[in-house]
Amino acid sequence: MEAQTLLVVTGPESSGKSSLASWLAQHLQAPLVAEVARGYLAAKPTPEYGPNDLQSIATQQSQAELRALSGGAPVVVADTDQQILRLWWAEKYPNIRNAVESQLPRDANTLRRVYLLCYPDLAWEPDPLRENPHDRMRLFRLQLRALEQENAEFRVVWGEGQIRHNRALHYVREVLDQSFGS
Repeated sequence: MEAQTLLVVTGPESSGKSSLASWLAQHLQAPLVAEVARGYLAAKPTPEYGPNDLQSIATQQSQAELRALSGGAPVVVADTDQQILRLWWAEKYPNIRNAVESQLPRDANTLRRVYLLCYPDLAWEPDPLRENPHDRMRLFRLQLRALEQENAEFRVVWGEGQIRHNRALHYVREVLDQSFGS
């Protein structure tokens, strides 16, 4: 099997992840793995959720990644992945063993995960599913530390609109060592 790259867009709430992931997928003509948590939580009759919900979200996110990767595209863009779900678990349920573990094989010969970590410099956009309007910098630092500890390939992207897009695309081109057009 040819090597594939999973380009993961991550970051704290309201930091432009979904917009950037959608733009990159369209620009690169790559499959997009949407954030499962948003649809899952929006479909619940109440906004409350528990450990079983997070485990279900993690499983569904991994399944969505596997489906997208099974198409054989050289690059797949993901709006989040297991890394943020593990941190989410640790934040919400620090006294319960973290049951969110990656279920996606990480065979170094066939899958490369590359991260774009969105800096929370965009204005907060209220949303009933968002929980941390005043804690985004701390959460950003947790994600940054986790990526560093995992020795993940990543870059931080910041700025608004086209500036953010250009920074992200520059890194993607650098990492993939190819040009996808402008």
